[in-house]
Amino acid sequence: MEFTHGAPYTRTSLGEVINDDRIKTSREGIISSGNNIFLFVTLDKTKQLNTKLQYNDFFESDLFHWDSQTTQTINTPRIQKIVKGEVQILLFARVHEKTKSKTNPFIYCGRLSYKSHNPDTSKPVHIIFTCLDYADEPNAQLAKIYDWIPARDQPRTANYQAVTPRVKAVNKSASGGQGYSRDQAAKVATELHAMRAAIDFYEKLGYEVVDTSSNESFDLLCAKGNEVLKVEVKGTASLGKQVLVTANEVKEARMSGVKTDLFILHSIKVIESKAAGGIINRIECWNPSDDSLVPTMFKHSIS
Repeated sequence: MEFTHGAPYTRTSLGEVINDDRIKTSREGIISSGNNIFLFVTLDKTKQLNTKLQYNDFFESDLFHWDSQTTQTINTPRIQKIVKGEVQILLFARVHEKTKSKTNPFIYCGRLSYKSHNPDTSKPVHIIFTCLDYADEPNAQLAKIYDWIPARDQPRTANYQAVTPRVKAVNKSASGGQGYSRDQAAKVATELHAMRAAIDFYEKLGYEVVDTSSNESFDLLCAKGNEVLKVEVKGTASLGKQVLVTANEVKEARMSGVKTDLFILHSIKVIESKAAGGIINRIECWNPSDDSLVPTMFKHSIS
């Protein structure tokens, strides 16, 4: 059974492909069919009526974070099959459930392999997978899924939030770069703090600000009169001499028509998963040159 990586599938079309009517009618996020487990994930949960049941599903490079159903623990038989590698896990994801009242299809993201779980979580249990088919050069639909992070002020699943590991401090890079936070809670806190600071900054300049981080390759769209401005936001605990940018963010900044600002909030302090402070560095009309970009990974073709 093969699916096209990065292609859209509805539950109906998928059910027809695998000849399983349960896929067509079910609205569950996890469905077993033969030796396969299908995960159907909508990343943006902001429109859910019951925010206490919001899940924490997102990509972090080739790692996929996923919260199980609220009735499951690490010892639930289906979860144990996942942990032991007894089933093949297939991920179908989308950022938004609907666009202009039209239901969006799921994008096939590939096979997942169990990597670890948060031992303190239960009902739901928070699991981290490795995406075996992660694309270094994704198409536009996969790129939006890879780049998506929980929107600012989005509630986390109650049980997971309560047991988020304590953060002593975010590691700083000796080179003054953005660095890598091993604790996802610290990373998210830093990003959300920078987003709030950027929104406040541009609103004080008289712009009407829209958060576009969940559905575009830039974070904010600002408008004032006839002026339109895109803003890419970066938050870091380092001195901000270097920041990490994706290929899509660079492409977006280089597009003609609408100018882009790079808003950096550096020297942020993160303690106990809470971010505070920081120094603003606004780079207007950001158009990164090739000389300013340092590759951190290459796609290697084997002959």
